[in-house]
Amino acid sequence: MDDTIPKTVTELENWMKAHCYNFESYSINGNSIYEGFGIDKPITIFIWYYTERGQQQSLKYFGSEAYLVC
Repeated sequence: MDDTIPKTVTELENWMKAHCYNFESYSINGNSIYEGFGIDKPITIFIWYYTERGQQQSLKYFGSEAYLVC
């Protein structure tokens, strides 16, 4: 198993899959979830959010993919 620290959202997704994260609770790269945490990029910023019962709450904003992933 590769334990390299991810630097992109795609690398983060692959790392999470390799470490058996449950993607029913994480939305990385656009997969649909009912409840849990996710990443969104509406325009030029990245948003770390939590969603529950259809209500999305932005938790933190990032100016670059590198800051989001680390």
